[in-house]
Amino acid sequence: MNKWGRTKLLYIIGTIMIIIIGVTIFFLFGSKVEKRTDEKQVMSFTSSSSAHSTNSESGISIVGDYIANTGEKAQLTGSEKKWEISYRTPDGVVSARFTTEWKTEGGTLVASDKMQKSDGNTDFTITVRVFKYKEKQNPLVTITMSDGNPNHEMVFANQNDFFGTTEENEDGSLNNTDGSILQHDLDVEAIMKGDFESLAGVWKNGRGEEVTITSGGKTSRNETISPNSVSNAKFPTLNIRAGNTGAMIALFKIGFRNPYGDESDEAKPRLLFGQNIGNAPADEYYYKQ
Repeated sequence: MNKWGRTKLLYIIGTIMIIIIGVTIFFLFGSKVEKRTDEKQVMSFTSSSSAHSTNSESGISIVGDYIANTGEKAQLTGSEKKWEISYRTPDGVVSARFTTEWKTEGGTLVASDKMQKSDGNTDFTITVRVFKYKEKQNPLVTITMSDGNPNHEMVFANQNDFFGTTEENEDGSLNNTDGSILQHDLDVEAIMKGDFESLAGVWKNGRGEEVTITSGGKTSRNETISPNSVSNAKFPTLNIRAGNTGAMIALFKIGFRNPYGDESDEAKPRLLFGQNIGNAPADEYYYKQ
């Protein structure tokens, strides 16, 4: 092969090598660009979804008129995270400011804050719960104000018939005019004085265990109930005895959260039985039937 032939062959081989290298670089670079684009799209989608979730929760409105378990009325105003509630006490009308930093507990939005009351009292904490906020257009909202003493606690709801009744069935259950069951709260103050009327009825826990309590302080398990003069500082308790054995019943009003941890349905009154009552599984709580 002459010199010209060798030069031509080398030129062809070199050209082919350049083309191969160029194609390889093109595919490698293009793959990386496409991957980065996909990652940016995923990050953008995640960021957008997160922002939507935050905005939907921060956009919850709790303004409106409320009624307490004791019959008093309250009005709540404000927007976004800053609110003011006005309500009447034996000493006159009181207002309080608070903020909401929402967190989710199951299907419920919950926020707690120290109340800045117009009367200067700084002992009260306000807890707001929005039940089934993703499922209902006008969800149930409860507001609990407490200083740790059950006798001072107030619970408000945004549904006028939540604590009351318009009809009573033959079996004693409480119904609204639309047939829905209403919640009849525990009258803790009366119970601790020996009046068990609001406690009387059939109670059942998540394990299917039932106990019937009479207004005279007796149970279907041959137990006797009496007020506990040395009650738990965190929640009111009763003594329950059968012969020489005894235990306690913890009373949880609507909206009152077990301070040791609570997985129960706080929209209903609940009972816990035991000797040392603390954080308990959800299925140990008894609900009125």
